[in-house]
Amino acid sequence: MGATFIHGELEYDQIVAAIKKVDIVISTLAYPQVLDQLKIIDAINVVANIKRFLPSEFVSEEDTIKRLPPFQAFLDKKIAIRRATEEAGIPYTYVSANCCGAYFVNFLLHPNDDVREIVVYGNGKTKVLPSPENIPVSIIHSVFIKGDLVNFELGENHYEVSKLYPDHKYKSIDELLDIFLVDPPPPASAAFG
Repeated sequence: MGATFIHGELEYDQIVAAIKKVDIVISTLAYPQVLDQLKIIDAINVVANIKRFLPSEFVSEEDTIKRLPPFQAFLDKKIAIRRATEEAGIPYTYVSANCCGAYFVNFLLHPNDDVREIVVYGNGKTKVLPSPENIPVSIIHSVFIKGDLVNFELGENHYEVSKLYPDHKYKSIDELLDIFLVDPPPPASAAFG
């Protein structure tokens, strides 16, 4: 048992050649390349030896949460990959990491910035929050303002990670905050293009 990491271009012949060598495909493409997984799905169908496909997801449970645009547009591409995988009859597993909490705590806190002054706009009596107009802000709004990642029930085909790996020591948000305040990791970044 082992893992083969393949780096390279998403040229169809290269994908087919790589898939012929494995029986499980775990895609880790960044958001700008999400729809390129359609090439992987097509190659999996041609080769027909794949026992499991894990598409590049790792964000949220796309089929259950209600989110604001442009986060919706961001997730529509991932939903399209889910439907294509299911329609192709490929055995799959979707991994929802709920936006990787540590990444967003880092993103919000900016623990590496030397901030000595905070500016608060307006009079502090905001009555309406406008819909965010960019992907990172709409994700933050969805996750931390609306609580979209915790406002749904797990279905019979969903598994909570602590049930799958009960011996692993998971960190709470409080523990993450302590880490970020005492010994912050390098600044986080992501591709939303």
